[in-house]
Amino acid sequence: MAKRQEPAPGWIYRCDDLDAQRCGYCGIRVYDNRYEVDRTTVFLNRYKRTDSRSLKEVVGVRHKPGKKLVELTLTLIRTDLIRFKRRDDAEKFAEVMTGVIGR
Repeated sequence: MAKRQEPAPGWIYRCDDLDAQRCGYCGIRVYDNRYEVDRTTVFLNRYKRTDSRSLKEVVGVRHKPGKKLVELTLTLIRTDLIRFKRRDDAEKFAEVMTGVIGR
């Protein structure tokens, strides 16, 4: 099993309270030019690897108020669904992503 890496400094937003059982992610960080998602294994929800995606790939952010789910629309008809444990974290993440994409 891999050890979780120490994240690079300079992140804009960080959340480690994702719903790992439902979405397969355990942590997310947003930087100026990319966002990183920590993936878990299917069995026991342990850290497996870190996926990094460029913010240029993100076309839109969809979040319904009061929900814990944020949908990132990526290029080429791909989506990335991220489930949070708390609604406040989902709202904050959606605000940060729309702000970073809008630059």
